[in-house]
Amino acid sequence: MKLKKIYSTAKVGGLDLEPNLTRILAETRDPDMLLATWWGWHEATGPPMKDLYEEFISLLNTGATDNGNAWS
Repeated sequence: MKLKKIYSTAKVGGLDLEPNLTRILAETRDPDMLLATWWGWHEATGPPMKDLYEEFISLLNTGATDNGNAWS
């Protein structure tokens, strides 16, 4: 799935999600580093995933509605 590939292969400052970015987010207590890491990840994954995610949610909602599980 394209969403999974975008999420798992994005890089921030040349660093991969696993183990580098995950380690930074788990271990650092520097607020500037945490913000930079989070924001970099957000920018690396969010825009490329946006349209694909909206399509994914639309398909899930259609399936739920077709199966009688629509939100009211």
